[in-house]
Amino acid sequence: MAKHERNRAVRIYHGFVALLLLLGGGALLGVGIWLHVTDNGGPVGLDYNNDSFFDLVIHVGIAAMIAGSFLILTGIVSLITLVRNCLGVTFRVIYVLMGLVIFIVLVGATVVSSIIVHNKDDLSVRDTLRSAWVHTVSRDPDVICRIERNLECRGFLDNDCVRCTSVLDDGCAEATTCAKCSDTRDPSFGCYSNIIRDFNRIFLPSAIVAAVLALIQLVDVFVTCAL
Repeated sequence: MAKHERNRAVRIYHGFVALLLLLGGGALLGVGIWLHVTDNGGPVGLDYNNDSFFDLVIHVGIAAMIAGSFLILTGIVSLITLVRNCLGVTFRVIYVLMGLVIFIVLVGATVVSSIIVHNKDDLSVRDTLRSAWVHTVSRDPDVICRIERNLECRGFLDNDCVRCTSVLDDGCAEATTCAKCSDTRDPSFGCYSNIIRDFNRIFLPSAIVAAVLALIQLVDVFVTCAL
């Protein structure tokens, strides 16, 4: 009787984890598609063009789609192990390996998100964002104008565009960081601080959620062996 109750509790927990994987994977896939379609794959829509560590991390659209798809696949496999009560040792080993991969990925996401939040004022982060800002000004200035409207700022850093009119002349020295926008914004307040604020809204919860999911997934790896 005790063994039956233990197995029932194990199966309920395993089903709960499978549901979390499916929901989390679907959410990641949806967010990744949305970011890739609407915001160039990044939180604020900048066109990231470098190969630096922070550039690759900030460009999260494709990464979210890949991670989401993998979580959905693992959730489906998890449900199969639950419904069919496992299909043998080989199938169970495959699922455990997938679970360990997810655990490692979630730990990595926790570490990376924590680094972004902790180093939000680091020069490497600022330089990456500034490079993306300049690249976006030259390639798609309308995106910059939209960001400035949404964040109520002008230019990348404070006073970047203080010597520029709202509709720039071609000879403006600050043209690399100041897009030609039709509306007027206070040039003394740059967008960098607000971009970092938006990053905190994304990466701080991501670090917390990833850490919790990593712990749940690690427990499920051990629970799977009891099925």
